[in-house]
Amino acid sequence: MQGVEVKRLAFIRHLYKVGVEQSNQPEPLNTTSLLSFHDATELFLHLAAERLNADKTTQGFMDYWDKINQKIHPDQITQKDSMDRLNKARVQLKHHGTSPSKLDMEAFRATVTNFFQENTPKVFGMDFDSVSLVDLVAYDGAKSKLRSAQHMMQSGDANGSIRYIAESFRLLIREYEQQTRPEFGKSPFSFGPELTFETSFFMGVEGKMKGFVDKVNESISSMQTAIKIISFGFDYRKYSKFQALTPTVLVTMDGVHATEPSGQATLEDCRFCLDYVIECAIKLQDFDYNR
Repeated sequence: MQGVEVKRLAFIRHLYKVGVEQSNQPEPLNTTSLLSFHDATELFLHLAAERLNADKTTQGFMDYWDKINQKIHPDQITQKDSMDRLNKARVQLKHHGTSPSKLDMEAFRATVTNFFQENTPKVFGMDFDSVSLVDLVAYDGAKSKLRSAQHMMQSGDANGSIRYIAESFRLLIREYEQQTRPEFGKSPFSFGPELTFETSFFMGVEGKMKGFVDKVNESISSMQTAIKIISFGFDYRKYSKFQALTPTVLVTMDGVHATEPSGQATLEDCRFCLDYVIECAIKLQDFDYNR
């Protein structure tokens, strides 16, 4: 596959994942997933038609099936009837304000998932789950670490993968702040000076003041981090889970280095953390300081 195709397919998978998250929200917020699912599917069908040199002059969403199936016969693009129901539900929602039920939304989520899992190998020769969202990341240092993390996941080394993911997040923040920092100035996302060396140990404080100084230091550092994460537009609840799953990252003169995980990471942990870093990267790319 060409690089442009890979990025477009990665974006389609990202849009699908957005739809999955939206579908898990309470009613009626979950209905917005219907629009994301439909857009992701339509983008997939259009990309498939381009790849197969199929006729793209369709009059409607459902016309893609016949055009594409003519090119891949005897294989067939599946889920046509189910996707027809999704398309009609979208029309009812968008043009008439009729929301599908929670059970309907669960069925649509399953339908779209099956559509991508069954048809991606037929058209693109790869599993949908293997489509790498890392291609959407524009920050080179973070992207390189994420690719290494993916390779570790594929080899089953979850602890190695989680270390690379932790380093990628720190690099992502550093690369973005370097981009936004004026020459010889500080980052606009710097909420006060670093307090790393302002502990009782470095200050030589003893007695009752020792605990007080360290608690104040910890509280201020935690608030600085929280404000920074929120100011970037990141989901802080996901960040708290990310922090719990990833090891500490040390910043030295020669780069960033994650410590060994305190426990045994799982591949599921790695997938969550990898997706979170990619989600954060896309958030940062929404607003380019250089434009």
